[in-house]
Amino acid sequence: MIRKMPPSIRKAPKQNRSIFLVDSLKEACLNILKRDGAEQLTIANLSAESGVTPASIYDYFPSIEALIAATLDDVLRITLEKLLEHVESLPTNTPLTNVISKIVAETVASRNELFEMAPELYLKYAEYYEGRDDVPPYDDNQHDSFTITKMLLARFQDQISAQDFDYSVYLFVRGLQLLTRSILQERTKQATSPHTVRLLTSMLSAVFQEEGETARVRQQ
Repeated sequence: MIRKMPPSIRKAPKQNRSIFLVDSLKEACLNILKRDGAEQLTIANLSAESGVTPASIYDYFPSIEALIAATLDDVLRITLEKLLEHVESLPTNTPLTNVISKIVAETVASRNELFEMAPELYLKYAEYYEGRDDVPPYDDNQHDSFTITKMLLARFQDQISAQDFDYSVYLFVRGLQLLTRSILQERTKQATSPHTVRLLTSMLSAVFQEEGETARVRQQ
């Protein structure tokens, strides 16, 4: 799948001074987004917040949108690393529903955070941000959402009765992506409610159980 890429940094920082400058810009960008909103993220406000001159800002970022994209990318990477750590730390006998609930809750929360900071930009590049999963500990050039989810859930595969595990993972990931995006666009206030997380968990857990097994579980 070809994803629309957000604008990128003009040149990668290499020396300590330039790395510090770019990090300062992204930190200032994040502070302004969280505190004042995207409409207040101007070059003047960014320069005042970071102490970086406008000329130096443009040396590295061709536009405000490119800086926001780089900042959101950092936020996404950090939240994904936390999700991986949390799921990998769960005992293998953890009920599958609890595992899926953890994945759903943290995924919805992280996407809501990105959406709240820059709604238009997030939705514009949603396919990119939802698939941007190249973080440790996986370094096999297969860092898409499907591969990582498959790796995480494989630890609990003895609880999965679906015959086609790969297809179940596909339905789970795409369902979670599309549903959360629709909720953020159309039912924003309900995006992170416990009720939403419970409903999504119930819906998406079903793809890992055969029809007869799902019915048996409901009867218990």
